[in-house]
Amino acid sequence: MPDGGWGTIVSQRFSVALPLPDAAAWRVDDHTGRWLVAVHVPTKSMLLVRSFREGGLVGRKQCEDAARKLRPDLFGRDESALTERRKLAVPEGFDTEVGFLVRRHAEALGGVAAAAGGRVRQCLVMAYATRAEGPAAAEVIAERLAFVTDRVFARVEERRIDDRVAPVAAP
Repeated sequence: MPDGGWGTIVSQRFSVALPLPDAAAWRVDDHTGRWLVAVHVPTKSMLLVRSFREGGLVGRKQCEDAARKLRPDLFGRDESALTERRKLAVPEGFDTEVGFLVRRHAEALGGVAAAAGGRVRQCLVMAYATRAEGPAAAEVIAERLAFVTDRVFARVEERRIDDRVAPVAAP
């Protein structure tokens, strides 16, 4: 994944901002589906983001379970599908964890980094899926998953209402 041309996508709908490398090459759709979807054609990669409220108190596990029902293709059918889990300290105040999934599809290797975070009644879910072919596919997938986890997911920010509303000038 190129480490240049950084830009930030801000989703008013999901109240998050996240940095993306090679920003001009990403096609972002934050309006037509239930998820923010960003596609990076040069690396055959896709990023999905969704924030949602839950009726009761939730943590990372409850948010991951909800995400699994919405996207089992990314989170796996059960908790054991995601391996090599680790904590992420973002967004501030959320209990967030990322796990990884690697699968072979014919001649290609597919990799997923899936993160779920919870705070009180709020869930934030991020998933990055990528594909590579050839003898170096495993190394390419590992490098991309690490890069996105460390450089994109780890820098996600929650946007609050006061970030979206301009202050009123005093008369």
